[in-house]
Formats: sequence, structure tokens, C-alpha cells
Amino acid sequence: MELAGHPDGGLTDVPRHRLASETARLIGERRPSHILVFDPGCVTGHRDHQLATSAAQFAAGQAGVAVLG
Repeated sequence: MELAGHPDGGLTDVPRHRLASETARLIGERRPSHILVFDPGCVTGHRDHQLATSAAQFAAGQAGVAVLG
């Protein structure tokens, strides 16, 4: 897991495309077969979790990487 310097509760200030770009960079560096994200229903209800999941799903889709929720 990598937090990329974002403070807890601070992802609402980060544009989704930037989060997706950061995730895409990690995918390119690490070449995972899958990415684990929070459940798409965001069972935690935490806005950071919702935003991180959305960005990761987008980046994984662009890279052709499977997503597990």
C-alpha cells in the first residue's frame, strides 16, 4: 500500500485524474496482476476510500489489470 503523501481525509482536495495518474504510475512500475480496492459499495463510508477506489478502478481499467473489491 502506498499513501503517496496524502493526509488522511485529504483526498477530497485531490482531483480524481491525479489520483488515477498516481495509481497508473504504480501499476506501470510494479506490474500487478490484480489491484485490491475497497468494495465498490464503499462499506466503510469513508470519502477517501470512495475516491481511492474510483481512481484505482479507472487506472486499472486503462491498464487492463483486474480489480478485486
